[in-house]
Amino acid sequence: MPQAQMGPGPLCYEVDDFTDPWQPAQTILLHHGFGRSRRIWHTWVPLLARHLRVLRPDMRGFGQSPALPTWRPTLNRLVDDVLVLLDALRLERVHFVGEALAGVIGIEIGARHPQRLHSLTLLSTPVRVSEEGRRDFALGTASWAAVYEEVPAAEWVRRTMAHRFDPARLPPEYVDWAASQIAHVPPTLLSAYAQLILDIDYTGGLPALTAPTLIIAGGSKLAPPDQARFLAEQIPESELVLFPDERHLVAFARPAECVAAVLDFIQRRCGGASL
Repeated sequence: MPQAQMGPGPLCYEVDDFTDPWQPAQTILLHHGFGRSRRIWHTWVPLLARHLRVLRPDMRGFGQSPALPTWRPTLNRLVDDVLVLLDALRLERVHFVGEALAGVIGIEIGARHPQRLHSLTLLSTPVRVSEEGRRDFALGTASWAAVYEEVPAAEWVRRTMAHRFDPARLPPEYVDWAASQIAHVPPTLLSAYAQLILDIDYTGGLPALTAPTLIIAGGSKLAPPDQARFLAEQIPESELVLFPDERHLVAFARPAECVAAVLDFIQRRCGGASL
């Protein structure tokens, strides 16, 4: 597994590229959210990699990017991880796709370093975690950030899975796999990430964004459709695609439709991409 050697420790990533080698290819960075890894994008890669070079990092502490004893996540640190990875791979600009927490990372990169983005796609990205979402993900404990002191991470995934996908259409094998993706993460790190998400608050307005931005959302409790509409109102020249019958992980419940929307958006709004 390739690693970028950076600041606090290595960051693992994967590149899938089936573009024509005699043609220049742009890169699309797929960034996963809390409790997941680069492997969550497995349904996206075959649909994208013929058109764009696909870069998938593991967020620090998840997947194969190791947790570090004293490291704790902040938005600044997560933004820096992306920028250092781009520098290590000599990528001046990318199309950034971020789901949930990673969408917030994308917003911050777009605001602070607009020259690094061709485009930005926000999937189920919270403006502020809803009160219902805070309660549901806390599972009766003091808060979402405190739940891992009482509930093992894999069990937490199982008990909250219905907020991510419609249980009637969810194979039990997927639930087992999703639980396995988070089971190895130290509870203290999960709590730190959860608190970071709980502290997100753009209700007073977003920082200025200039990259062409696509917003995709489902009927999430954590980031309800009204928050997606707020993002669309705040971001100039953005476009909004809603799947109200889906839940939080709409990107993975409806991968073909979401990828089609992303490719169409890039082709129409960004020029230069050979699609």
